Amino acid sequence: MHVQAQDNDVWHVNFVDEDLSNALTKLSLLSETNIIFSPDQIGDRTVTLSFTGSTAEILLRLLSETGMGFKDRNGQFVLYVPRRKEARYFIRGYVEDDETGERLTSAHVLETGSGIGTSTNEFGYFSLKVPGKTAHLRVSYLGFITDTTEVSIAGDVINIRMQKSLTLKEVVIYSDKKDRYHVVSLDGEKIRPDGIESAAGLGGEFDLHQYTVQLPGVTTGTDGIGGINIRGGNNDQNLVLMDGVPIYNPTHAIGVLSVFNPYIINDAQLSTGSFPARYAGRLSSVMDVHTKEGSYRKWGFTGGIGTLSANALIEGPIVKDKVTLLIAGRIFVPQSFLRKLSVNDKEKNGVKGFTNYTFNDVNVKLNAVLSSRDRIYLSYYRGKDTYKDVTEQKTFTDEVRLFETFDKSLEWGNSVGILRWNHELGARTFSNLTLTTSQFSLQSLDVIDFKATVLTDPRYTIEGFVHREFKSRIEDLAIKWDVDHMIGARTKLRFGISMTRHYFKPKSIAFDDQAEIEGFVVDEGTIDDALFAGLFVKAGEYGLYIEDDMQITSKLRANGGLRISAFSNGSKTYFNPEPRLKLTYSVSDKLSVEVAASRMVQYIHLLTSSGIGLPTDLWVPSSEKVKPQTAGQISTGAVWSPESHLSLGWQIYYKRMHHLTQYKEGASFLLKEGAVEAGIIDAADWENKVVQGEGVAYGSEWQAKVHYSKWDASVNYTLSKSERKFDKLNFGNPFPFKFDRRHNVSATGSYHFNQIITATANWTYGSGSPITLAESKFLYPGSGAFLPLAILEIGERNGYRLPAYHRLDLGISATWHRPKAQHTLNFSLYNAYGRRNLLYVTLTRDSEAQVFENRQFSVLPFIPSLSYQIRL
Repeated sequence: MHVQAQDNDVWHVNFVDEDLSNALTKLSLLSETNIIFSPDQIGDRTVTLSFTGSTAEILLRLLSETGMGFKDRNGQFVLYVPRRKEARYFIRGYVEDDETGERLTSAHVLETGSGIGTSTNEFGYFSLKVPGKTAHLRVSYLGFITDTTEVSIAGDVINIRMQKSLTLKEVVIYSDKKDRYHVVSLDGEKIRPDGIESAAGLGGEFDLHQYTVQLPGVTTGTDGIGGINIRGGNNDQNLVLMDGVPIYNPTHAIGVLSVFNPYIINDAQLSTGSFPARYAGRLSSVMDVHTKEGSYRKWGFTGGIGTLSANALIEGPIVKDKVTLLIAGRIFVPQSFLRKLSVNDKEKNGVKGFTNYTFNDVNVKLNAVLSSRDRIYLSYYRGKDTYKDVTEQKTFTDEVRLFETFDKSLEWGNSVGILRWNHELGARTFSNLTLTTSQFSLQSLDVIDFKATVLTDPRYTIEGFVHREFKSRIEDLAIKWDVDHMIGARTKLRFGISMTRHYFKPKSIAFDDQAEIEGFVVDEGTIDDALFAGLFVKAGEYGLYIEDDMQITSKLRANGGLRISAFSNGSKTYFNPEPRLKLTYSVSDKLSVEVAASRMVQYIHLLTSSGIGLPTDLWVPSSEKVKPQTAGQISTGAVWSPESHLSLGWQIYYKRMHHLTQYKEGASFLLKEGAVEAGIIDAADWENKVVQGEGVAYGSEWQAKVHYSKWDASVNYTLSKSERKFDKLNFGNPFPFKFDRRHNVSATGSYHFNQIITATANWTYGSGSPITLAESKFLYPGSGAFLPLAILEIGERNGYRLPAYHRLDLGISATWHRPKAQHTLNFSLYNAYGRRNLLYVTLTRDSEAQVFENRQFSVLPFIPSLSYQIRL
């Protein structure tokens, strides 16, 4: 070794098999410059070099074969080993139930080494970027045992099987700092079957609708009648999806029960404040329900009967692990005795006839695994409600004998068909192509037959009929393509396109025994839908969206997107941008905050002519005269979990709605009572009977959940206000929305005595809902009128309020297992303290006192229920 100083900070060195650490030390002494390094970095390397140059130039040659580098820090040279850019690999697969092969949606998947995590999509699929060819995945899902699985990156799709837990009540969330991608989301309520089953409602039913009305921000009519209203929106402004397909009437029994058989629900997500760009078509909320696929590994049966319904489900593999079949059905139990009870009741009132109501629904699903990358899903749903009332009465006087038959019937229902193809385009891309059809139809028929004989002249007999019919039908044919693409460990992109063809078929007709319609002389037997084959409106709805879910930092996550929607009806076409943004900031492992903003557009309108939600509803499209409904909403909130068993949530929101549509004062699509002239009302008339206005809704929602030992409880409180303003209604003055309840409280609790017995209690309170009342009524004889005319003086629109609504439901259930079956017996008390909650108020005339008075009506008193369920 030889080192020699030169002029102008140039040095000459001559090293022969010199230890690198010694060479660096000597260069430091020669140049009088600190060279900082770690002996662990150098190891036992040797160097041979003869060179003349500056200190930096000599360092470059000394380190050229080592892979090391150096930096000049204020005249000092610091040696370092550059970090190698680790190769990253994509791992993808499915999370499924080990027992049935059913895919699990929204399961949390965490790579423990890197702390990178994600969640499965609605088909149980995930894609994750990991640093090595071997990964340790920790998977958690409600009701299943959390486990860690070692997987190798071999390029194949993997299936992670999870085993059910009979004791776990919640997902285990780890506080490992590396799990930096798990934050509490405020954009919705995740609903799973065990949650629904913890809150048995009317008739002992485990029902999605009855569970939903207990959540913050959700209001409804008395005893659930009339559907649900969320954050000041109409019930038609809720997007209810069955496996991605809209359901136009999501309830049975005028809003008491959901159309979703509880046996077929896999999970559901209710979003009220933040709407990803993939959702469109409604203003107020999204209820996204995923139904079960059916077991791929063994045949099973679930059956049950209760006070209101009897359910059954059978599922199993046609080809094990390849093809599965699921069939479920439900019927209304009281139909077996309701008709007989009504016959006896009418006879007590001196008339003949009967009243009957029933509903039924059926679900059929056939799914096939074509390959590790391809699956086909075929499903069908049909549900129907039927109401019929027949009354025969006789009126005998000294002068006439009158025989009358009143026949009223009402039928409504939904049907849905779905063909879906899942295909994995690559390690990072998942595709879903869907063809769907959705239909809703309603028919109301009111027929009066009469025969009158004059006793003074038996030859003089008058007989005839009056026929009134209302029909509403909407049919959709749709195709959509959705793609999930994982860009990197922190970014997931979703985009898609959709096209829907709407067919609107409204009809209202009235005629009597002497009527002619379009040149045809008609009677009761000749009315036929063929007369209305050409009376329909068709429209097209189109959408294109892109959505980005990005982990910006370890604490900040963003979900932003843009949807471009279009609607075409005849010569009029609308285009609308719909931006969406949600930011979630994790302040700590226990506290997260969120802010969200969205714009929504709704191109179809629901016209309702009944204040209590009877399904005489007419779906109509936007047109040149009637603009699409739009809404803009901003919201913010926080979730704080100070302890593992306690969670507190809070949100505030403000929403403005434009071009809300409803009937003019006194207008209806239904033909009025009284003397009837033959006529048809079709799709061409409705635009002249409606008005459009504005709406505003704002409020605050609070939620507390606790799980401690054997106790589970939650308390929800909503303080809100919602108003409407139409230039041609209520003299142009603002008025309360009909479901504007200032205060809403729901408290639920359960106590698990042991593995078998559980007791539940649910208490609900709501401020009185607004109502419009007649302030006076008088009889005007008129000029030459045979009967006096009743004149009503109506008060301010929704100017009165019903008394506050409150109700307590109690229940106790027992679940026990046998080697091949699980049994559940449930006893419940609906409205346990017998509160007479008002449904509506009407002005009636007391025939004895000859005065008018407001008469109050309530529906559901104290009702005990018993239900039984078996699972094989």
